[in-house]
Amino acid sequence: ITKNAELVNNYYATYSFIRDFTPKPFKPEESIASSSAKACIDCKACMCIVITTDGEGSRLVTKYRPPIPVVVVTPTAAVAKHCNGHFGQYPCLMEDASCIISSTSFKAGGAVERGIKTGKDLGFVPEGGGDVVVVAEDDQGRIGMSFFRAT
Repeated sequence: ITKNAELVNNYYATYSFIRDFTPKPFKPEESIASSSAKACIDCKACMCIVITTDGEGSRLVTKYRPPIPVVVVTPTAAVAKHCNGHFGQYPCLMEDASCIISSTSFKAGGAVERGIKTGKDLGFVPEGGGDVVVVAEDDQGRIGMSFFRAT
């Protein structure tokens, strides 16, 4: 029943409504989060990975209700627990904080690879692979977006 209920959701209209009624001008973080949610809709990504230490980036992304699961990679247990109270968020606790927000985040064994593995384990990545939108937030609150292919 819930799977059928999701089919009638117009995620583009929901996104547009939330974006239209968000006070302007946007902060840069809000703008990137909004754009990443729109990218999830436009490219029909299979999941979104948000790399964060404080959970603010994941909260901003899910504010716009992307139609896909959002895997939140974090070194903080409190942030991982908090994911359960937000729309579409699935926690991925990564003990090694040095791999979270650094140049190693996007390398083998880093946060992105760990997020993709979690997404595969939870069944978010289809058999042939799929596009993944990655949003990374550093400890100064700066945020950026990139795309990966999960295979």
